[in-house]
Amino acid sequence: TVRNDNSSRFGKYLEIQFDDSAAPVGGVISTFLLEATRVAYQQKKERKERCFHVFYQVLSGASGAERSKYHLKDLSTYRYLTQSGCTSVATIDDRADFEHTKKAMSTIGLQAGQQEDIFLLLSGILSLGNIQFQGKGSSSVITSTQDLETAAACLRVPADGLARALTNKTMTTVNESINVPLNDEQAQYARDSLAKSIYGRLFEHIVAAANTAIKTAEASTSIGVLDIYGFEIFGTNGFEQLCINFVNERLHQLFIELTLKAEQEEYAAEGIQWIKINYYNNKPICELIERRGGVFSLLDEECIFPRGTDTSFHEKMVRQMRAQEISFPAQSKCLFMIQHYAGQVTYTTTGILDKNKDLLFPDLVQLMSRSSSDIASGLFQKDAAADDKRRPITTCVQFKNSVTALMETLAQCHQHYVRCIKPNELKRGGMFDEPLVMTQVKYLGLLENVKVRRAGYAFRSPMDRFLSKYKCVAKKHFDWQPNARVGVEELLKDVGITDYELGKEKVFIRSPKSIFQLEEARNNFITSMASLIHESHHDDIIFADKVYGFDAKCQRSPLTVAIAAQGVHVFQGKKLLHRAPMEDFSGITLSSDDGWMVLHMVFKTPQGKDKNAPVVSEEFVYLVENVYKAELEAVLHVLQVCNVNFQLGYSSTVPFAAKDPQEASRQKIQAESVDNQKCTIL
Repeated sequence: TVRNDNSSRFGKYLEIQFDDSAAPVGGVISTFLLEATRVAYQQKKERKERCFHVFYQVLSGASGAERSKYHLKDLSTYRYLTQSGCTSVATIDDRADFEHTKKAMSTIGLQAGQQEDIFLLLSGILSLGNIQFQGKGSSSVITSTQDLETAAACLRVPADGLARALTNKTMTTVNESINVPLNDEQAQYARDSLAKSIYGRLFEHIVAAANTAIKTAEASTSIGVLDIYGFEIFGTNGFEQLCINFVNERLHQLFIELTLKAEQEEYAAEGIQWIKINYYNNKPICELIERRGGVFSLLDEECIFPRGTDTSFHEKMVRQMRAQEISFPAQSKCLFMIQHYAGQVTYTTTGILDKNKDLLFPDLVQLMSRSSSDIASGLFQKDAAADDKRRPITTCVQFKNSVTALMETLAQCHQHYVRCIKPNELKRGGMFDEPLVMTQVKYLGLLENVKVRRAGYAFRSPMDRFLSKYKCVAKKHFDWQPNARVGVEELLKDVGITDYELGKEKVFIRSPKSIFQLEEARNNFITSMASLIHESHHDDIIFADKVYGFDAKCQRSPLTVAIAAQGVHVFQGKKLLHRAPMEDFSGITLSSDDGWMVLHMVFKTPQGKDKNAPVVSEEFVYLVENVYKAELEAVLHVLQVCNVNFQLGYSSTVPFAAKDPQEASRQKIQAESVDNQKCTIL
């Protein structure tokens, strides 16, 4: 598309399945509203769009033998592929992707013969698009017999049977079946309907094969990832945009409701008084489209009537729909406007009935169900029962049912959001088009979500995690305080923040400015430590934290531990007490449940002034008290992932050699170890 080189043209919900040990073991893929219309129709040439890369992959990557087997011609000869004028993309290697596609097919269990059938069907779709008709009164004849024969060979059906099914349809009454010829316009509709139907069914077949390969019954939990189209407003907005914008309305409604519900539940759990929040409620818009007597309902009614047209559907909406969210331009017989949460969108009813019916004449269904290709026949056999007189389910009903099922699934999940924003129309990095970005922010409903969160407390955090991150900003050393509630109150008072409230386990801060104030103070602390390290050793800081250290006599003193790229530094005020290069920093032992930790450093002492004198290595142990150590622990795990060579261990005992055990027993630390902590000092 204009904005993406890899638009999927369908919505998907990927459920990643995990076993009891949290290892990924499988998955399930659900898809929504494949834009199969784009198989037969693409945007005008100035849009420079191409749809469904697989067609271009086959034509670029097929070998000479494969081209002959699949009856392929030059890309420029296919009408379905050349409408937009875009047949290649600079960032896409179709030849290499064709090999990746075949490998992926093998991975999900599609055998070589099945893959050949799939590529033949794709070639058949392209040849169908080249079939031309000439009208003869109320009937029509095919003028491109070569394309007809090629399409029939690819679909593995008789050429005369395909010609007859494309130019005639069978009308069944109570007593007899009547053959009705199709004029050239109707024949073109039948041709395009068959092409779209084959592609859509083939797509579902491959998704089903993928699910068979990856789904497991051994999963105990799952994470769902929803990747779905965003809100759309084009120059001309039709049935597809109405469906796409409807699902975005439903998602917006769900996200707001879940955000409000989560806020209310969290406030109640923490004993915080709930604050009434005003927000834009788009429920009337959702009901306007999906309720009985709404847009979809009236569209389905009109599709039932034999003489129903796009114009009669528009007239019915004008007569029956009275809502402030919908309006109809004067003097127009095809336009209507809906006031969506993202703004007003003008839709056209032109072609809407055909798109909703997406009708494939029974003659074509019967023809394809008798194809000699197992895959082709399998795609249509379910719908080929001659005694099935039920009216086919329309596209909007199928879509509405899928969206309802999706909403039920999402409502059972704990929500996290990743919003994708295109920075510019030129697909360039480092370039932000502010009006474009702001438009997307509006259409994604981000403002409403932020308003809901900002209307109450903009920030909330468990008190112990809050202290772990921000205790370094206190003007004095943060003393040992096992009561996190008291600690938070002391810290916020010290920093001068007053717009907060304490719940049972969490601290709530109303204004983002207060959080920015905390972050700025924390950044100043890190910056000051970085300056000290850089002055003495020209090293770059990674993390710093305020702690209490104990010497060999168990005397307690405030320290700052700083981890830098080349070593670990221990400061008392601005004075550097010890530094161990990373190669001499052997590791850290953390107590399992409380605030003790031991820094293990190796000091190398030359035995003499001679440069060749032997060096004696001796381990130096720092016993450190760091009650709220979650931030430091997270940094240590990141360093391990980055292959920094040191040991990170956990223990319920801390080995420490005191010079005077009797002196140690008189220290406050011993009493705290017994009364308040699980760590034993050895």
